[in-house]
Amino acid sequence: MLKLWDKLNNFVQQESCMFTARDTVELMFPAAAILRVYNLVSGKEYFPEVDFIHHSGSRIIQRTKQSSMPYIPSEMMRPGEDAACFPVPGAMAVEGALDGGKLFFNNESFFAENQIVVDYRAEKIDFSPELKSQNERLVRFRKMLAQQQEINITLLGDSISEGFNASGYIGHEPFTPPYIVQTARYLEDRFRTSINLSNHAVNGTGCEYAVQHAAEWQNKKTDLLIIAYGMNDFQSISSEKFIAVNQQLIEICRRNNPECEVVLINSMTGHEFWECTRPGHDLEFAEKVRQFVESSDSSIALADVQKVWRKILEKKDFYDISGNGVNHPNDYGHRVYASVLLQLLSGVDMF
Repeated sequence: MLKLWDKLNNFVQQESCMFTARDTVELMFPAAAILRVYNLVSGKEYFPEVDFIHHSGSRIIQRTKQSSMPYIPSEMMRPGEDAACFPVPGAMAVEGALDGGKLFFNNESFFAENQIVVDYRAEKIDFSPELKSQNERLVRFRKMLAQQQEINITLLGDSISEGFNASGYIGHEPFTPPYIVQTARYLEDRFRTSINLSNHAVNGTGCEYAVQHAAEWQNKKTDLLIIAYGMNDFQSISSEKFIAVNQQLIEICRRNNPECEVVLINSMTGHEFWECTRPGHDLEFAEKVRQFVESSDSSIALADVQKVWRKILEKKDFYDISGNGVNHPNDYGHRVYASVLLQLLSGVDMF
């Protein structure tokens, strides 16, 4: 997979940004030099002084007045009452804004077509994900990796884990695979092993769906069960119920796979002004999951995407890394997911 950055050489590749009713975007790190600015779907490149201005040592890229870089006007950011809403094909809005209105949204390729990506040499890469070491967890899985054994992974989750809005899943350039595929390929390449991936994530579902449809996945041979719910559960069940259902999923899997180990993924945050992802719910759910994992034995571990996602949003705008405007990651976001998961599973510093 393409790492988010190369800390040794201070090199950042394909960091995504989006001009949403603003003429500036911010990079993760102060850039000593901008190497390339382009769009991953069209391949079109943008040039300094013509399309943008950047001053060495700054995190800010400014769009020029004559720029050909994509720009989202304010009226598109605030869809009117007559705007077609999802699930209408090609809809540019979704209902459920906290103020009673609609939010800017598209579940196809629009965001990728209107985001730029930047390759640059950073002055310094000083990102700390603050992820706790879990090398003592997933002992059996780590042993299987080291011995280059064939490993069976089962994934349960929602639309993010199904693949939305990775370009490879939606079906457009540059065809970046969803995070779970990136993860499996990296493990296969690094450890010279074979990963059998069984993805049972389903768009629009919450954790209770996997219990109700357990017959579809519980008989799979599973060495590692990855559970990645949350985004569609924030508004539908309590955090206590969420933990209880996750425990139930683990128990179901272990009926046929008693040695199965488990990874829980803390979901990315959604749009803060959407009723389905109200502020604070992701924090509450994430903390409950952390507490559950810490109180569990070493067969259960945590991939804390939520923590890393929030740290990235301290530097970047939500739309910079969104795939649909409300609750899906773009290609960069899927790289974030894969990086967190791989830091846990491979022991390699991905940040």
